[in-house]
Parts: sequence; structure tokens; C-alpha cells
Amino acid sequence: MASNREQDMMQLQQDAVRRVMEMQRQARARVQPSPKEPPPNPTPPDPKPEPKPESKPEPKPKPPSKSGLLDGILSSTGLDKEQLLLLGLGYLLYKDGADHKLLLALLYLLL
Repeated sequence: MASNREQDMMQLQQDAVRRVMEMQRQARARVQPSPKEPPPNPTPPDPKPEPKPESKPEPKPKPPSKSGLLDGILSSTGLDKEQLLLLGLGYLLYKDGADHKLLLALLYLLL
């Protein structure tokens, strides 16, 4: 009786290993291109025109980073990040119909 259970357990383990190997094979097939497909032809880089030695290339202005934009907004309101977060949370709770005592508690935390 015990050997029958051991055989069943071994068969279950072997089945589990087979399924894991099949799943890994499928995952590799999706990540790596199959050897049957030809690799895409790399396009040669476009030749860049050389700048004239007389004129200097103008530096491009850097776009403002997200953190810089957020810092600019925060500095203009005079609130720090935690206060702004509490105000946003209070607004969401107010729109959702939260209890007035909870909203007053959030306002107290802003002080």
C-alpha cells in the first residue's frame, strides 16, 4: 500500500517537472526569436552632416523634468509634499461622500 502511494507521488513529481519544463520552453520561445526566422536587417545609421567650423552648434534647451515641474508647483503654493498629499486625499474623500469628522481630522493634520 505504501509503495503505491510512493509511486503516485513520484508520478506526480515527474508530471510537475514535465509541466515546468514545457512552460519554460514556451517562455523562452516567446522571449527569444526562433532560429527559423531571419534576423531583421540592421539599417545603417544616417550620416550626420558635419558642422561648419565657423558656426558653433547651439545647445538645445533641456525640457523640464517632472520633478522640477512638481517642485515649481509646490514652491508656488507654499505647501510641502505631505500637505499637498493630505489635501488631495481630503478632496477625494469629500467627493466620495466621506464622514465630516474624518475630513476635519485630515484638516487638523494640515495645521
